[in-house]
Amino acid sequence: QPLDNVIESFTDRLNVRLLRQPDNHGPGAARNAGADAAHGDFLAFVDDDCRPDPLWLHELAKAIASRGTAAERTLFGGRIINAIDADPYARTSQLLMDMLYQHHNTPPEKARFFASMNMAVPRLVFSELGGFERRFSWVSEDRELCDRWRFNGLPLYYAADALVYHAHHSGLREHFKQHFSYGKGAYYYHHLRAERGSGTLAEETTFHRNWRLWRDNLREYAGTHGDVLRVVLLLGLTHIANAAGYFSQVFAYKLNLNAQQRQ
Repeated sequence: QPLDNVIESFTDRLNVRLLRQPDNHGPGAARNAGADAAHGDFLAFVDDDCRPDPLWLHELAKAIASRGTAAERTLFGGRIINAIDADPYARTSQLLMDMLYQHHNTPPEKARFFASMNMAVPRLVFSELGGFERRFSWVSEDRELCDRWRFNGLPLYYAADALVYHAHHSGLREHFKQHFSYGKGAYYYHHLRAERGSGTLAEETTFHRNWRLWRDNLREYAGTHGDVLRVVLLLGLTHIANAAGYFSQVFAYKLNLNAQQRQ
């Protein structure tokens, strides 16, 4: 269905409009375009393959109100739930997301990372920090924003009752391609972190070395699903794809550097 028709069906209930960009400059640039056109005190972000819970904005508003004046400088993130449990690739990505959120966002007032498919920010601070990094043609623009937010001494808060249901259908090839792109984005994310001195690559490995987190989540998964071995193999493939994407950019950078030196 054409997007114009979808938007038109909501105009009698919502103040909504469709923004188009002449070129695709990545998800960060697209979200910035939406932010530039918005007028509210807070901006809420969601992806096109997500279905927000009917109380999503209500729960975000409750979390914002609970933080008092601190909310004016706080980045908020909600919980992401897999909407297609029959898809093993979606279940694998959800398991990984659950572990990332447990590792980075406990306790909620000391959160460190949110995916931009369920995020809310104070518009003025978001604008002052420059919004999402425009140079990211691949994903990781949300990781970079969260890191930059914290580097500037600003807090993050996990609003676990603000729910968004994620429906990303994929097969083996699409799953590998998606996480390969995550790896490519991770290279530029760590490059920017090194530039501003906000952290090191070694610090990021604490998640992968948190064996209790992996053990407990895999045990819980095994109690509700019968394909734990398949998911373990897919988790391994996910990490291989991520590493391949990362090192593809390392090699591309070195090739470009060598070409410049020969000129």
